[in-house]
Amino acid sequence: MNEYFVITTPGIEEVTKQELAALGINATTEYGGLTFKGDASDMYKANYFLRTANRVLSRIGQPFYARSFQELTERIYNLPWEKHFDLRFDFEFQVSCSHSKLMHTGVITKFAAQALDQKLNAKCKPTKLEKSIKQLINLRIDHDKLTASIDSSGQILYKRGYRQEVTRSPIRETLAAALVMVSGWDQASPLIDPFCGSGTIPLEGSQMAFNIPAGYHRGFAFTDWLDFDYKTWKSIKDGVKIDFEKKIEVFGYDRDAGAIEIAQSNAQRAGVADRVTFECQALSYLTNKNRHGWIVTNPPYGHRLQEGNDLRNLYAQLGKVLKAETPGWTLALVTNDIKLSGHSGLKFEQLNQVSNGGIKTVFEKCVIPKS
Repeated sequence: MNEYFVITTPGIEEVTKQELAALGINATTEYGGLTFKGDASDMYKANYFLRTANRVLSRIGQPFYARSFQELTERIYNLPWEKHFDLRFDFEFQVSCSHSKLMHTGVITKFAAQALDQKLNAKCKPTKLEKSIKQLINLRIDHDKLTASIDSSGQILYKRGYRQEVTRSPIRETLAAALVMVSGWDQASPLIDPFCGSGTIPLEGSQMAFNIPAGYHRGFAFTDWLDFDYKTWKSIKDGVKIDFEKKIEVFGYDRDAGAIEIAQSNAQRAGVADRVTFECQALSYLTNKNRHGWIVTNPPYGHRLQEGNDLRNLYAQLGKVLKAETPGWTLALVTNDIKLSGHSGLKFEQLNQVSNGGIKTVFEKCVIPKS
């Protein structure tokens, strides 16, 4: 059994915990992430399936005290790096310090890198191959105690692989997935995003509904490790049953024709181009013939538009249109100003408080009343 730490955007830890529970993994919540114990297969699953995680770190060794650079060097050297790596790996260090004698991250990185290099040179066979495999090492020192972790994810997990083009101020895939999850969408009723931009919310929703893993279109750092278990990894991937027989309606609308073109290109890469409808359409043209469904959206707010733009009329129009066309539907949105969303005339329940692109925002949810 090893210990792993799943990094999330602060505010959605409980959403990620529910995802882990669905994978059969019991996790403990901390600020900005979750800790769980498991084997390599659990780590593989967390990377492959989690939609709301940013990284999965694998602890290496036990936390230890490092009050001097000599102690740091000796203890780093003694960690079992050779279990995972050889001389082909090119390491990058991410160091954080708090309330500790060792506080200079640059010097800590220098000594840690030297110790790791010495260990691998002593334990691994020499090679003429260049260092070609990138690997992130995370060192966190808190009250003189150092915890060393190796990043199993590689590229940050919100980079799914399908979204190669974006519009201005897009919502990250992880937050889009979290918003869809907290909306309570049943993955059977229609899902509409009237401000879809590059299509992230409809694409994340459709991938959930069709059971397409979050990591389906990308690779991971752990597949380069020396102790990588290919058979286990293949078994996990082969066990996925993508369900394109499911009959659902997912729509993305935007008044910007360029945004719709980007959304359609992203849908093509995501493998759902013929199952998600993107159309260039202003909010005022939204119509609906279904009895019930979900509106999940990331509408314009705050710094997303140039200073001086007044969005109160837009939100008033949003409320008016939804009351007329989608009464009884569930609405979930993200905003940085609850007073602004209040101009819709809708009564929201405030849910998760999260940071979206450096802006403090809140997820809100309501049932749309009749006009």
